[in-house]
Amino acid sequence: MQAISEEHKKFGQHLKQLREEKGLSLNMFCYENDLSKGEISKIERGIVDFRFSTLIKVAQCLEIPLSKLFEYDKNI
Repeated sequence: MQAISEEHKKFGQHLKQLREEKGLSLNMFCYENDLSKGEISKIERGIVDFRFSTLIKVAQCLEIPLSKLFEYDKNI
């Protein structure tokens, strides 16, 4: 599957980086926070459009402000 858009791909890469900075594998992050591994994996790969409510939950699970999810270089 290809990314929905370059913006989705960049966002997904940023989300993965934030998760990894917390030292969390995808499996552990999803298991500990009752998230769908498949859905988070697709978001990180930029191949699915996501719901706002999912982003709110992800930010809460990462213990970061929602705005930090959008703090990435959009020009890369």
